[in-house]
Amino acid sequence: MQKIYLSFLLALCLFAPNLSLAAATGSGQPDYIYNLNGTRGIILCFHGHGGSGSSWAEKNYGYKAYLDSMVTKGYGYVCPSSLDRNEAKWSGANNASNPDVKNVDDILDQLKVSSETPLYLIGHSNGGGFVSRYAVFSNRAKQIVAAQYQNASGIPQILADNSYTTPTIIMGATCDRIVPYSKIEKSMSILGRKNPPIEHRFVELDQYYTPGTSCHAFVPQSAEAAAAFFGEVASPGASHPSESENGEKTGKRRKVLNYIYRNF
Repeated sequence: MQKIYLSFLLALCLFAPNLSLAAATGSGQPDYIYNLNGTRGIILCFHGHGGSGSSWAEKNYGYKAYLDSMVTKGYGYVCPSSLDRNEAKWSGANNASNPDVKNVDDILDQLKVSSETPLYLIGHSNGGGFVSRYAVFSNRAKQIVAAQYQNASGIPQILADNSYTTPTIIMGATCDRIVPYSKIEKSMSILGRKNPPIEHRFVELDQYYTPGTSCHAFVPQSAEAAAAFFGEVASPGASHPSESENGEKTGKRRKVLNYIYRNF
């Protein structure tokens, strides 16, 4: 029955690509929501510890507002769940046998996502570690245009490896009590020393948190900076509306709304 249900959902979305669904497919199959009508490509969104793919459909997490914003900017999305539904964490295997990497690849195959479709990664917290792994070990690594780490620092040994060549934007808060700012600084330092260099950037999110909180909740306002970065690396030298100030093109350090960009 589960297989029939999954097949029905896949067929429904393939024939109605504007549709966004939350699909709970049972043990052995991840939950995910998707919208395959993006003209700029597809965002693969990886939840944090304790979450699932369907968390991205729930407004109280902040994930939904982020995705809604990205859809208006021309992106589709696929949000899988980690296979581990007991701890709801992504596999920590740092090699090509990582079961979650294989599962996400399988999901894209089931959805018939073309090998020519640009892919963008976002991972929150524990999902940020998985971003590093997926960027290197996926069979679709060559399709990945850029990665966004939110309240996450990535996996240092993977970031330092020559195989990691993904343009990267890291978003975090100095007041984050879960991911120490020192870890983000280490990752930025690693990316800054890579040769050949890759485009990378840090965006500070402190202004979006109430003083005294853990500063780790997902910040949906990050969509503006993420879309600007994604567009910049996808079309080097092109003008993107959210990257301009007062209507003027600039290659200098930018403010996108109230974001603070720090280039390393």
